[in-house]
Amino acid sequence: MSYKDRLFNLNRLNHGKFTTVIETHTVYSLAEAEAIYTKYIEQDLEGIILKNLDGLWEDKRSKDQVKFKQVMSADLEVVEVMPGKAGKKYADIAGTLRCKTSCGQLFVDASGMSDAQREAFWAGRLEMVGQIVEVEYNGIVKRRGSDVYSLFLPQFVSIRADKTDANSLDELQEKKSNASLK
Repeated sequence: MSYKDRLFNLNRLNHGKFTTVIETHTVYSLAEAEAIYTKYIEQDLEGIILKNLDGLWEDKRSKDQVKFKQVMSADLEVVEVMPGKAGKKYADIAGTLRCKTSCGQLFVDASGMSDAQREAFWAGRLEMVGQIVEVEYNGIVKRRGSDVYSLFLPQFVSIRADKTDANSLDELQEKKSNASLK
């Protein structure tokens, strides 16, 4: 059944306490989609998914759907190279890089390194402390019950050998309004 037909049938159901159909828009241009995306980002929501009205549901990543999400970049200081979890693939090498902002108000464990990088970072873990690394992420979040912030979906990008100072939380919050769409 096409997405258009599935959505029609969903809207006909009597939704109650536990279900609802999310807000849906039909767009006819990329500019219209970007305007809706911007509206949701301004509401601190994650983004949107464009769906082909004729697309069929698949139990896998579909070529009939495109995710719009905000991707931002931060330069952070490595405070520790964390080992992988015991009994898992990366148990004896770097699992994540624990990083912080220059102000110390944001801490995050970034992953996304290649296996070769994980091995090298683990072997040189003492030298990694104090290095500045670039991390891509999709948002800034505040940890529950804490004054400490973190990043949503942090991914290591590269070592910033050209930098000696990490971004501050204020700088990251300012960057949010200038973030690129991926």
